[in-house]
Amino acid sequence: MKIKVNKIDRPIWIGTIPRSRSSMIAGIFKRCGAFTGSVEYGFHNSRGLYENPIITNACFYDTVNDAGGLKGLFNLYTNNIVPKLPLFKETFTFLMNQQGYKKGATVYKHAIHLFFIDQIMKEFPNSIWIFPKRKIEDIIKSHIKTWKLSDEQINKHCIMWAFLIDAAIKKYPKSCYIVDTDKIVKESEFANIKNIVHKIEELNWKDNSVKDWVNSDSVQIHNKEIKPRNSARGFWI
Repeated sequence: MKIKVNKIDRPIWIGTIPRSRSSMIAGIFKRCGAFTGSVEYGFHNSRGLYENPIITNACFYDTVNDAGGLKGLFNLYTNNIVPKLPLFKETFTFLMNQQGYKKGATVYKHAIHLFFIDQIMKEFPNSIWIFPKRKIEDIIKSHIKTWKLSDEQINKHCIMWAFLIDAAIKKYPKSCYIVDTDKIVKESEFANIKNIVHKIEELNWKDNSVKDWVNSDSVQIHNKEIKPRNSARGFWI
C-alpha cells in the first residue's frame, strides 16, 4: 500500500540568537494558520519552546554531532565546508506528515538550521526565513538568568548568530525578514509581522488570537508528567 505524503511547499524557518523571543514568534505564526507539528514545552519558557525535538533529532543531531557540536560546525561554516544533511527534505517532509501535516505553511523553530541555509534553500526554494530581533542587553540578561553562562560565552554566541543572520540576509534578501520583538512586546506594535503574514498566501492574520497569545503569561500543560526538555542547552550551546 502506497502512503500519501503531502508536499511541503512553504516552510517558515525561525532562527536567531537564543532568548530572542523566537518561541513567541513561532506561536504567532501558528495562530495565523501555520502547522508546527509536535512542539514541546521547556522549563525556561512557560508558554512553550515551540521546538520540534523529533525533527531536530532526526534531521540535525547526527550531522552536528559529527561536526564537533556547535563550535565545530561554526568552524566548518567559516571555511565554507558545511556538511550535508542526509535526506533532509525527505525526512523533514515525512515527519511533518506523520505529525499531522496536510497542507499550507509549516513552521520550524531552531537556531541550528541557519548553518544549513544553502541546502535548505536548494531543497525548499519557497522557504521564508524569520529572524526575531531583541535588544542585545535583554538577550544577555536572559542568557545569564536561564543558563548562568559567562559574559564571554554569551558574547561569543551573540557574535556568531549575528554573523550567520547577516550572511543569510545578504545571500537571500527576498526570503528573509527581521521581526522587532521589542516593538511587539513593549509597544503592542504588530505592523511588521502582520505585513509578513499578509505576504504568505497560506496564512491569515488573526488579530485577537495573536494579541491574546502575546499577552498571555503561560500555557496550560495538559500532561504534567512529561518532563520539560531544554534542547538549546549543552550540545547546542
